[in-house]
Amino acid sequence: MRRFAVISAATYGYMGAPRTPGSHHGTAFTTTFNGWDEEKAKTLEGTFVKSGRRLEGARVVKIWDPDLAAAKRLADVCGIDEVAASAEAACDGVDAVLIIDDGSGAQWKYAVHPLKKGVPVFCDKPLAMTAREAQGVAKMVRETKTPFMSASSLRFVPDIVKLREELPQLGNVYLASAACGNELVYYGIHALSMIYGVLGGGAV
Repeated sequence: MRRFAVISAATYGYMGAPRTPGSHHGTAFTTTFNGWDEEKAKTLEGTFVKSGRRLEGARVVKIWDPDLAAAKRLADVCGIDEVAASAEAACDGVDAVLIIDDGSGAQWKYAVHPLKKGVPVFCDKPLAMTAREAQGVAKMVRETKTPFMSASSLRFVPDIVKLREELPQLGNVYLASAACGNELVYYGIHALSMIYGVLGGGAV
């Protein structure tokens, strides 16, 4: 059984706004692995996304959030064993760390400690708000050789996988387009991921 930690997973604050209880991605990822207590979930304040699918073979065993009270409430609902005292402490004794989109655009900073410790990291989108910051993260990943992922799940949806498999039958592709909604820096990764999923890296 793989042991995961989720970081910055219980609250959300868009671009410097005060953080409020609830996290779309934090709750969706956590319930995917741990499930939830239905009665306790009714008392939880803020956004709570119940995953439509459970993935076996892994559990979230640690959580940290700047709002420790919110982290404790989510831990209780989802059966998370430990509320860590710090983001760094959450990385101890786990097989991987999931860093959640918390609205700050700077969640990549939580990746520095586990990368240096050799703990595999998934960093939720957006990876960073500037190309310079993203390049800095990529440089650290190469230097530490720690497994790291930041991506959109859309490259893995069945229709995209099927289109990639059928691509040779289409001949040369000279133009492909994909769309996304809302702010480009937050949601552009979804469009790019579909393009890369079908055509491969370097397509854009």
